[in-house]
Amino acid sequence: MSAAVGVIERYAEQILRGGQLEVAPDVVAHDVIAHEPGGGFRGIDAFLERMNDWARAFPEREITTEDLFGDGDRVAWRWRLVGLHASGARADVRGTIVFRLREGKIAEYWGVYDRLSLHEQIGARHEPEGEAHG
Repeated sequence: MSAAVGVIERYAEQILRGGQLEVAPDVVAHDVIAHEPGGGFRGIDAFLERMNDWARAFPEREITTEDLFGDGDRVAWRWRLVGLHASGARADVRGTIVFRLREGKIAEYWGVYDRLSLHEQIGARHEPEGEAHG
């Protein structure tokens, strides 16, 4: 296993599954850049806020790894989340994240997940990205 893959395994196990946000500075760069559906963010404070958002949205969740591999400073992770949404609805969603690491920490990532399916499962209104809201 490469060191970069090990960083992502730690991220998944301790932060996503374990909720141990205090380890984030050990695995996430202070100036991390995220590219996600609906918009991204920059900085570890925004990263921690996003992790808290997911934890509140899915107080009961199981996140499993379907694929994980890396080459150099890039790691690809295909994941599955099954859990209970805060609305009371059960959800089962899959996604993929490609990470870029710098000095042993997550410096940037590009994440996608089946947002439409998730919104349908939890009964949320889905608005296509890029359309004006009004």
